[in-house]
Amino acid sequence: MEVVLFVLALLILPVVGSTVVALRAERRRILSTGSYDGREPLGHYDLAYLSGESGRVTDTVLGLLARSKAIQVTPDGEVSRGVEGTPSSPDEIERIVFDALDTQGGSAHVVRLRSAITNDPAVRGLRDRLKGLGLLLSSDILAGKANGLWRRLFQALCLEGVLVALAIYLSGVTWSFSVAVLVGVAVSTYGFVHYNQLRHETEKGLSNAGHEALAAARGAHAQGYERSTAPEDSEIGVLVALYGLGELGNLVMSVGLRNDGVPRRRAGGSSLSFHVSADGFGIGFGTRDRE
Repeated sequence: MEVVLFVLALLILPVVGSTVVALRAERRRILSTGSYDGREPLGHYDLAYLSGESGRVTDTVLGLLARSKAIQVTPDGEVSRGVEGTPSSPDEIERIVFDALDTQGGSAHVVRLRSAITNDPAVRGLRDRLKGLGLLLSSDILAGKANGLWRRLFQALCLEGVLVALAIYLSGVTWSFSVAVLVGVAVSTYGFVHYNQLRHETEKGLSNAGHEALAAARGAHAQGYERSTAPEDSEIGVLVALYGLGELGNLVMSVGLRNDGVPRRRAGGSSLSFHVSADGFGIGFGTRDRE
């Protein structure tokens, strides 16, 4: 019986191999569906979405507004209107921030603002625009044949596992069982590595044109630590969009905008605190009584 199981396990190998080959071909087809001619320039919010989806868009708009003093950010994540007030002509992404602050009485925690930006129709419209330019893949492209191939691969690997388990139960440790286990592990590893790689690449949503546009932008705008000169003010938006809040060059601002609203405590009831004074920015530890 163990010989039959061993033969069946071997017969699954070409099924898995052919499925992986078909998945790789489907991946190439999917990623090549988009085309971008470059005639419509990409703004910093476009690049932010390509680089990190709605989370990077949120970083970019909050970082630029804080840097221009249109909003004020404390190290504990509280955001309020800044000394410069609302820009004379805020774009639709910036308007989300000011509308959210107005509904909260002029101030709100950054977590609440992040949620408002992420769920706003303007951000979905930004995504749809990038799809129209051929830089993002449509969700319906990721369905269909690719999902069918993923299911076939998963089913074949599950069957492989069942056959190996039966071999263990019926025959114990024999030479044929040992070979079957090795074949099963090799097939499963090969299949799942490609499965996870393909899922990750296609679910990220960028077409080949999107990857090329992002690479071109990063080639034209080096990250901060790679630069020999300070960036121009007009370039900061693109740098934050491409690389994140670290490009602001302001620790206090970055700490506040990254605040997730969860208190940080050290062992023994200590808490990490931040303070801003005329002398600058400080970090200290304080102790709290256990409740």
